[in-house]
Amino acid sequence: MVYLYALLLIEFIFTGCPLVSYITTGKTNYIDFGLPIIHVLLISGFTMMALFSFYSFQSIIDKKKKKSLIKICIGCLFPFVLFFNRGGLMFILVGITLIYLMNVKKVTSKLCGVIIGGLLVLYIFGVMGDARTDLEPDQHFILELGKATDGFRDSAIPKEYFWSYIYIASPIGNLQHNIDYSEPQEYGLSNLGELFLFEFTPTIFSKRINELLGIEKKKPLLVLPALNVSSVYNGSFLCMGWYGIILNYIVYIFFITVTIGLISKKSPYYVCLLTSVNLITIFNLFDNMFVFMGLIPVPFLWLLLDKFKNYTFKKI
Repeated sequence: MVYLYALLLIEFIFTGCPLVSYITTGKTNYIDFGLPIIHVLLISGFTMMALFSFYSFQSIIDKKKKKSLIKICIGCLFPFVLFFNRGGLMFILVGITLIYLMNVKKVTSKLCGVIIGGLLVLYIFGVMGDARTDLEPDQHFILELGKATDGFRDSAIPKEYFWSYIYIASPIGNLQHNIDYSEPQEYGLSNLGELFLFEFTPTIFSKRINELLGIEKKKPLLVLPALNVSSVYNGSFLCMGWYGIILNYIVYIFFITVTIGLISKKSPYYVCLLTSVNLITIFNLFDNMFVFMGLIPVPFLWLLLDKFKNYTFKKI
């Protein structure tokens, strides 16, 4: 935590803090925020610390140590608030929920609490979305963007939940829109190369390769220009049609099988690695997590820690 917060302080010194900028000026540039490499380390580091501290919290009995661990977990959430990074917050909160459910013997008895907690998280997600649009709180920009019906506008449902609805529905809608109206490229080795470059190579590398080769990724058709995510399969479809989607699925199954197979179930990092793989699976619904540097390094870092667990792990 000390090392991560030291890096966080360095980043804020050079780039400023998005939350402070929003409070003082009413505006924030959260999209281009962060130092190269360091920001990736921070996102991955805080995510891993949050998951492991909560897993440890679930695993021990000592109340004093439990309090310390839950403080660490909360301390890992706070930087994402400073970043205005709702995605990072969702990764951690969903991951914590998965770890919690894995530790519950009777899941059905706990579902009510999980549902209430989930609704609260989605409400906060909407509040942060309204704040990031730099409009008056009661204007609800997302209602105009998503063309909400009068029935929804007049209903008792809090308008903040429309953010969650539109974020969940738009990726599938965009994928279907591209399947219906776009023309995939012809099949060939060059298309296969583009598929692996654009869809399975982390952006930190693919951007530089694209610049060297002068290759541009085909832009998807969008139902609404502002809603630009299309699930993990859209880029694959644009590269190679349905063959691209099938190849994407095969790589995805290979990734899961190999990643989980490389770690023993007795490892102190097994549950956290399994949770990280589940997070990639869940959030692939929204966008391609295989290229997203905020999440894809995490499973491999767990494997690295497991490799050196005799040096990195100390029983609490």
